[in-house]
Amino acid sequence: MVKVALLVSAMCHFFIMKEYSGDLQFIRFVSSLFFAINFGLFVTTK
Repeated sequence: MVKVALLVSAMCHFFIMKEYSGDLQFIRFVSSLFFAINFGLFVTTK
């Protein structure tokens, strides 16, 4: 379950960085959001 979530977020991350390569502020926001979600999932499922 955690691996799937990590994989999906990594794929979304890659897609977003490819699409919005000019908007660094947006990338930073999304990456921090993904990090928070992944950290929460990791902690709750451990």
